Amino acid sequence: MTTWTLTPSLVRSRFGRRLFGLFVLCSLLPALVLGLLSYGTVTRQLRRASLERLEHSTRLVGGAIMQNWRKKLRGSSGDSRPTGGYR
Repeated sequence: MTTWTLTPSLVRSRFGRRLFGLFVLCSLLPALVLGLLSYGTVTRQLRRASLERLEHSTRLVGGAIMQNWRKKLRGSSGDSRPTGGYR
């Protein structure tokens, strides 16, 4: 049974550099691809969630404005037409 040790001569040789380069490529490339795919997926999900929150809050604010406007119209002078408009 042979044991492999990292000696300076192994790293300095052409074979050693190729072996080390292939090891780095085979170990880092899948991690890099997975990281990029995960980043894209998370970014899309966060954008979708923030747009849904924005739409929900916009509807709430719009509804509150309309409700307040209706209350003011009903409370003024008895009829539902606004006063001071164009004729």
